[in-house]
Amino acid sequence: QVLLQRYVKLEDATCVAPNNVLSHTVSTSSGTYKPIEFLGEQQIRKYQQLTDLSSVSLRLAKLSSIADDATQWKNLHHLLELDLSGNLFSDWNFINIIFKHFSNLKKLSVGGNRIGDCDSDLQSHSSLEFINLNDTNLTIKSLSYLGRALPKLNTLQGQFDFLATTTTTTFFARLESLDCCSCKVDDAAAFVQCLSNTKTLTCPKLDDNPDLNNLNCDIIIKGFLNN
Repeated sequence: QVLLQRYVKLEDATCVAPNNVLSHTVSTSSGTYKPIEFLGEQQIRKYQQLTDLSSVSLRLAKLSSIADDATQWKNLHHLLELDLSGNLFSDWNFINIIFKHFSNLKKLSVGGNRIGDCDSDLQSHSSLEFINLNDTNLTIKSLSYLGRALPKLNTLQGQFDFLATTTTTTFFARLESLDCCSCKVDDAAAFVQCLSNTKTLTCPKLDDNPDLNNLNCDIIIKGFLNN
């Protein structure tokens, strides 16, 4: 509703300043009142059209649910990026709704929502390429479901307890970017083995993994150079 109020059609919009004059006035030093002029309103509104909107950010907006109503989202099917980080969502239902109604979405950020792990009921999405799952209480067991539901995913951000399993290796094979900050990586050799089939991945972010020492970092660098 907020977007519909702010992004109005040119032919439907009621001007804030008809004839370029606002309804408010200001007092001058001489004690008289002058109207406030507002020039270029129609020109500004050319850039406030929903059809041209590709990215929406609703960070820290205290959202806890999203309506599963196609009529509410019919004007936003073309969105490419959506940021819902730091809200109050507590499960994956809202993500399923997003995947259902935003078929062209390529980038989704939901970090800071304590949604936990997803399951096999995760809605598939054929366009999403980037997802931020930092600080969501997600564990590595969700990766197999993410891998099946998001065939074009190439960038993943999220904290996981890394395990060298065939499931994770298969999932990582198509990633180009991986944020492994605070992922409790304590065995560099196992970490490289986990990603051994990844041919497109650039060197991942490894900040805040205190158990990695300089020797392990050398192993990681050599492992990626070999790949």
